[in-house]
Amino acid sequence: MKDLNSRLRAVLATAVDGIITINPEGVIEFVNESTSNIFGYTPKEMVGNKINMLMPAPYREQHDHYIHNYQETGVKKIIGIGREVKGKRKDGTIFPFWLSVSEVMLDGKCIFTGVVHDITEQKIAEEEIKRLNIELEAKVADRTERLSELLNKMLQTNQHLQNKEEELNRALMKEKELGELKSRFISMASHEFRTPLSTILSSASLMTEYKLAEEQDKREKHYQKIKNSVENLNTILNDFLSLSKLDEGKTINQPETFELPQFCNTIIEELHGLLKKGQIIHRIHNFIHGDIVQLDKKLLKTVLY
Repeated sequence: MKDLNSRLRAVLATAVDGIITINPEGVIEFVNESTSNIFGYTPKEMVGNKINMLMPAPYREQHDHYIHNYQETGVKKIIGIGREVKGKRKDGTIFPFWLSVSEVMLDGKCIFTGVVHDITEQKIAEEEIKRLNIELEAKVADRTERLSELLNKMLQTNQHLQNKEEELNRALMKEKELGELKSRFISMASHEFRTPLSTILSSASLMTEYKLAEEQDKREKHYQKIKNSVENLNTILNDFLSLSKLDEGKTINQPETFELPQFCNTIIEELHGLLKKGQIIHRIHNFIHGDIVQLDKKLLKTVLY
């Protein structure tokens, strides 16, 4: 029995969480070393005093009422149920901790044991995550506003080009093919906007659901998707605003070597966001000369879209 008591004292003294026992009058009878570290008091300063010395107002004044009410009614408001509460250190600082209280009968005497787990660092981390989410939402809103401005400019340019096309078709029949090419290009550009915009909206919505620190990699993944989609939109806009190159015959072919199946898979992934219910994309290939090709990726992507 003596050896068992020594073991129990050693376990209590070295426990990471604070352990406090009080009598039915709310007087502290025992604290371990972690309790001293958490609250800043020495064991001598706590033992023999009311437990409410470790509580801020208004809990300090209400604690004796809680114990008396439990003894009178038997209704448990915190005993056997862990919950987050506020504590007050010796230096007066208020901090959050998780408190679990149990009732024990020892030698015919009722005592209450509380386990204190300091959650200050956890709360700081939660606030930091909230702050980062607010900053990220602000950046997404700013990018969305800038994209909206660019789209408005594009629509104005589109209207101007359509008017010019009608004049050219009436004046020069030889330019009919070029006019039709412009119309198809404008329609294609508008179609291409749907995929990156859908990705931006989807990722922005999902990011608000990942609020924990360990979910930072998920938020980073969706942030990268938004960034890539914005870059894709910028490329589309630059191509659209450079239609004059088609008129002047200055469209330049810039071939590069790449794997065609992998390139096609990337295009298919981007197009999945545009599929309607019941639609699927089939890709079948049988390249005689292998999968490596030398083509202009940009032009090929436009053709496939």
